[in-house]
Amino acid sequence: MYGQTEASPRMTYLDWKSFFKKIGSVGKPLKGYKVALQDIRGKKITTPEKKGEIVFSGKNVCLGYATSFLDLQKGDENKGILKTGDLGKFDKSNHLFVLQRKDKYIKFFGKRCNLTDVEKFLKKNSCKCKCYYENPNIVVSLKHNYNSKKIKKLLSNFLRVNSNFITVKKNSFKSYKEYKNEK
Repeated sequence: MYGQTEASPRMTYLDWKSFFKKIGSVGKPLKGYKVALQDIRGKKITTPEKKGEIVFSGKNVCLGYATSFLDLQKGDENKGILKTGDLGKFDKSNHLFVLQRKDKYIKFFGKRCNLTDVEKFLKKNSCKCKCYYENPNIVVSLKHNYNSKKIKKLLSNFLRVNSNFITVKKNSFKSYKEYKNEK
C-alpha cells in the first residue's frame, strides 16, 4: 500500500496474490484513480523501469493548503492532481515501486525528517557525509573512513530508530545530484 495525507490517504494497494512475486512494490492504483510518472520536464513516462515523479489523480486529492481562514475561499487549487515528491518506476505489469524522495525530506517511521539536518548533526560530531533515503533505510555516505558502528549508534539515538534501518557506506561520498543520477 502507498498513500499520502493529501490523497485521503490511500492511493495504491498490492493484491495479496502478488505479494511474493512483487516484493518491494506498492501495487496498483485503487479503483477509479490513476497513478502516472513524470520526467523533470513534466512529460508523462510510459516506459517500464524508467524513473520519474509519482503523480496521483483522483477525486480524493485535497483542495490545497490553508494558512488562514481567507485561504478557504480559494477553491480547488489542486484540481484532483497530487505531485507526490516521490520518485518511482513501473514494472512491465504496471506495478508501482517507490524508489526515493525527490528532495531531501523523508517520512521515516512516521516522522518527518530532513536529511540535511541529519548531515549537520553528524558534522557536529566530526563526521563529513551525505545522507540519502533508500526505502526503508537512511544511507550515510562517508567522505572518510569513520567508525560505522559509532555513526549508527549516534544516528539511531538522534532519530530514535533501530540502527538496523541505518546503512553506512565508507569512502563513498557523493553529491546528492550524483547520487540521484546514479539511481
